[in-house]
Amino acid sequence: MTDEPETKDQLIYLINVCEKARRFDDMVEAMKKLIKLEPNLGLEDRVSLAVAYKGAMSLRRSSWRSLVSIEERTGPEMNERQHQVMQSYREHVQNELVTICQELLTCINEVLFPKATDPEPKVFYLKMKADYYRYMAEVAKCHGDDSYNQKMPRPRPYKNTMFLVVRVVVMAFFGCTSRRRGIFWLYESSSWRFLDVRVVVVALRSILCIKCVVELAKAAYQEAMEIATSKIAATNPTRLGLALNFSVFIFEILKSVDEARKVAQKAIDLAQAEIATLTVPLADDASINLRMMRENMELWTPEGGSHTKTT
Repeated sequence: MTDEPETKDQLIYLINVCEKARRFDDMVEAMKKLIKLEPNLGLEDRVSLAVAYKGAMSLRRSSWRSLVSIEERTGPEMNERQHQVMQSYREHVQNELVTICQELLTCINEVLFPKATDPEPKVFYLKMKADYYRYMAEVAKCHGDDSYNQKMPRPRPYKNTMFLVVRVVVMAFFGCTSRRRGIFWLYESSSWRFLDVRVVVVALRSILCIKCVVELAKAAYQEAMEIATSKIAATNPTRLGLALNFSVFIFEILKSVDEARKVAQKAIDLAQAEIATLTVPLADDASINLRMMRENMELWTPEGGSHTKTT
């Protein structure tokens, strides 16, 4: 764009135009500029933030799922070159997806959440944080580094393998970026340059990254639930959206049908007791989330859940 918006009003106008045009990547860029000007976002701006990133993510999640499906369906028929092309392109889309997640998580952790003072924006940002860790977990659980691990030669015995395992496990608790740097150092360091070390590091990186991301998502959901249940009304759309997405996380990622149903049912029961006291617009907002939770619960059996709904 030749005429870049400079004021808050101009940016908000551009954000609304981008949303109507479904130009979500541009909407994300405009939101980043708005946050630089005003990091303490109001409700409408928080909603715009969620719409922008969800739109950018949805396009890539849909593409990634399609590529995974094609790869699984036609994989046995592919020759080696076709498999390489497919894997390379799937990883390209996957990297775009993860980059968006990491970008938003950094913004929430370093800018938005520290500026939030009221319970509702805190819950809103924690929910977003958990959701985007969940998206990363979906990718990690589907592929991780398995395609790379399969190409690695089998390790030979190495007396310090357990010590290395301990070091990598410790690194997992310092966040994904620090851990990647640590793993790279372990491999590149001349004192650790052994074939079996490389195999162990690659294998553990896949396992630990999945576990790390899942635990981060779970912790953010739980922290948001604690604040929401103690300080926000049961019919509040942010609280209901949180319960909806947390229950989906429990079902799809943690694979616990009973616990997912329990979280959803509790949210439904508490909101239903208060919904009659709401005005029509607020009651309608609450009803949308309640309906999605009920529909999910109908699908949530050990065999179901392929089309669960989230906010």
